[in-house]
Amino acid sequence: MLKEGAIIPAIAKTIELSTSGKPVPMVITGQVERLVRASGIKTGIVVCSAMGVGAAVICLEGDDTRLGIWTDRLVGVIKETDPEIAAQLLSQLYGQSITLTIDRATLQHDPWQQLVVVDFGTLPRRRLIAIQILGD
Repeated sequence: MLKEGAIIPAIAKTIELSTSGKPVPMVITGQVERLVRASGIKTGIVVCSAMGVGAAVICLEGDDTRLGIWTDRLVGVIKETDPEIAAQLLSQLYGQSITLTIDRATLQHDPWQQLVVVDFGTLPRRRLIAIQILGD
C-alpha cells in the first residue's frame, strides 16, 4: 500500500512492430505480459498506446488462428473511400490505447482474450506501441 504523498513507480517501454499495409491483428499479449513481469510491479495498471494515427490497441477474443476473422468486421464499419481518412476514423473508433490492470504481477485478462494492435493504414510501416506500467 502506498503512503499518502508517495511517488507511484512508473516504467516506460516500447514495442516495435512492422505492419503490412493490411489491417491484420498483431498479437502483443505475450510481449506486454513479459514487460509487466520484468517491471517488478505487483499491483497497478498497464497502458498500451499506438503512437501516431491510424492504429488501434484492442482486446479481441480468440486464439491466433481465429483473429483473422475480425479483419473484415473491423474495417467494414466505416464507409469512407479515402483510405487515410478511414484509417484515422477506425483508430479513433476502436481506440489508440487500452488500459489493463495488474494483480500479483500478472496482466489481468480472460484466457481467451488477446491484446492486439491493428494498423488500419494502407502502407507497410514501423509502428511503435508505448507501454506505461504504473503501480507498486
